[in-house]
Amino acid sequence: QRGNELSATVWQVCAIAAGVLFVVLMNYFRALTARTGAVQWTAFARSMGLIFSTTLLVSAALRGVIGRMVKVDGEPLPGLEVLRYSTALNYNLIGSVTMTALGLTILAVSVVILRTLVLAKWFGYVGLVCSAIILAASAATVGHYTIIFSLLWALCLSVPICRQPAPG
Repeated sequence: QRGNELSATVWQVCAIAAGVLFVVLMNYFRALTARTGAVQWTAFARSMGLIFSTTLLVSAALRGVIGRMVKVDGEPLPGLEVLRYSTALNYNLIGSVTMTALGLTILAVSVVILRTLVLAKWFGYVGLVCSAIILAASAATVGHYTIIFSLLWALCLSVPICRQPAPG
């Protein structure tokens, strides 16, 4: 049971950190593209990025609610049906809504990059491939299996951002 508590806590902290840092990334991208003509795509990317971050924060709350009830509030552990429902709800949220929002964010960012060349062109193509895989899996409600592609995209994003001078 201690391992489950640790796992839930680590997931919750990582999801909160990822959600907040993704908002920072989207604001950086907006500043980077402020002087380009891709206003609609940039706004769409930012909107989808905010939805992604919000659903990630909701997922963090869902993951930690039962542990908090038991540890902090002194409530008894819910029945098996509630535990299964809570887990299924979280997987569905991540597998469909959260990853769809991320896939659309990556797609919009890639379109902006390919139209404006604010970052390396190769990164735009990497984003198109990653977003296509994420969106296809999300449509099948198994988007949580494509988290590796979001990590690949984020890793690839670090290269052109590190080589890019600071905006503004």
